[in-house]
Formats: sequence, structure tokens, C-alpha cells
Amino acid sequence: MKAYYLPDFGTGLIISDSEISGLALLKFRLSRDTSPICVPETNEVAIDYLRSRGYYLYFKTPRLFLNKNVKWDSKNVYSRGCGYPG
Repeated sequence: MKAYYLPDFGTGLIISDSEISGLALLKFRLSRDTSPICVPETNEVAIDYLRSRGYYLYFKTPRLFLNKNVKWDSKNVYSRGCGYPG
């Protein structure tokens, strides 16, 4: 199992290859930081958890890419480090 949380990267990047560790890090982040959370729409586990805590969809943004659309598994992102495009 691999998971990490980078609290100082944007609004706190969380990536995990396990639902258990991903949700544990997401809960930890929520206990320390109340800033908005960006979650890919493919991570239904995180979205369901956030909705159960009273969170709601506030803003939707497209995924940006240059040239070829790189395929990746975004369901492992539990909090995107948004705020630093470029």
C-alpha cells in the first residue's frame, strides 16, 4: 500500500492506491484544514465520503492537458493539490 499527503502543495495533495489509506488521509486533512477540497469525479469513494460529511459540489473544472491526453487513474486522488496551475 502506498499513500502520501503533501499539506503544503496547493490545498493539500493526497494520493493513495488504497481506499482505506486514502480515506484515512482525507479524514486527517479535514481535521487540520478547512480549505476547499478538489476531488476528481472518478473518485466516487472520496465524493461519497465528503457528501456524507455535508460537503457539496461548488465548482467544476475541466482537466487540462497539452498535446496528447495522457491516460491516468484519477480515482487514486483523494485531494488534488489545486491552486498552482502551470
